[in-house]
Amino acid sequence: MLAILLLLYMDKAVAQVAPQADFTVSGNYYFCPGDTLQFINQSVADSATTYTWFFPGAFPPVSHLKNPVVAYGSDGAYDVTLVATNQYGSDTTFRPHYIHSDPVQSLPGLEDFEASALSPDWKIEDDGNDGVVWHLAATGSYNLGHQSLAFDNLNNNVSGTRDALRTPKFDFTHALSARLRFDVAYVVYPGYSDSLAILASVDCGESYFSIYQKGGEDLATIPDNTGFFVPDSSQWRTETVDLDQLYGQDEVYFKFENIAGYGQLMYLDNIRFEALVDNTGITAQGTPEFGVSLFPNPAGAQCYFTLKDAAPGAYDLRICNLLGQTVYNEHWNISQPGQTISVQTGDLSPGLYMAEVSHLGRKEQVKLVIR
Repeated sequence: MLAILLLLYMDKAVAQVAPQADFTVSGNYYFCPGDTLQFINQSVADSATTYTWFFPGAFPPVSHLKNPVVAYGSDGAYDVTLVATNQYGSDTTFRPHYIHSDPVQSLPGLEDFEASALSPDWKIEDDGNDGVVWHLAATGSYNLGHQSLAFDNLNNNVSGTRDALRTPKFDFTHALSARLRFDVAYVVYPGYSDSLAILASVDCGESYFSIYQKGGEDLATIPDNTGFFVPDSSQWRTETVDLDQLYGQDEVYFKFENIAGYGQLMYLDNIRFEALVDNTGITAQGTPEFGVSLFPNPAGAQCYFTLKDAAPGAYDLRICNLLGQTVYNEHWNISQPGQTISVQTGDLSPGLYMAEVSHLGRKEQVKLVIR
């Protein structure tokens, strides 16, 4: 009897204390405005304890739920406060800048998978919720490193799933010419085929569009093989994807998807985003006198100038580098508005230039990128 009374006394004594507020969250970052986060209450408290959460910048900004779900409407870093209260007192936990948006990466960018764990800015997505995902592998492309990323289609029949590696957000606002390059190794298991797809999103992951897809023999880097494939230095290939269409986009996500077909192992390494970035602050001068447009831009061996509003007459083209030095000039005789002229630019080094068209003292400038 005495023991029972003692236990009851001890239970009452433990309960008669103020709570200790503590919490965590399902992830202390969010990818995009509007994403929700689940807060998890870890307070040491009795069942009568009440809670008040403060989420400045979120919706709702205040909650009395034990484990609230909130959403943040814009990029930034946000404080979180939890106040736990019972009849014996209260306790407050305040965490400044605890929640933050997924950071935007500037160009160029590189992931070589040489760290002991995948960078936290790069996310693994498990399409089938089956635990079969991209993972680090102890082999590097061309013997340039010791690790890569692999997907095991050989030992896992998860056909039809599209397990993804998702990149951080990249800023293409000033990317005048950009490309994605990566190393890949793959072999076909006879009768089975897997594919690699690369997708891009410019609306914070609401939708994606394809920029690359290869599978089977098109993707393979060596002849068919039924063994456990571990590539040597000669069994890799470097792929290049043009990203010029993304110029001006300030937040771009990419996904590398293994489209499973119960085939063979697939490897990725040295994912690099290369770009000619215009950080000069230089702007074209003058008014659009002649309606000058360029195509393609960035240009290679040649480009085409169209003078939509040009009156007939003699015109001069001058192309200058960023030091203001003339590197190319040409004289045109324009016979009608909208005339298009081919200009050979193959002798120009890759970089940013200013093209100036002049006529009777009037000038119009446009930026020209040579890739």
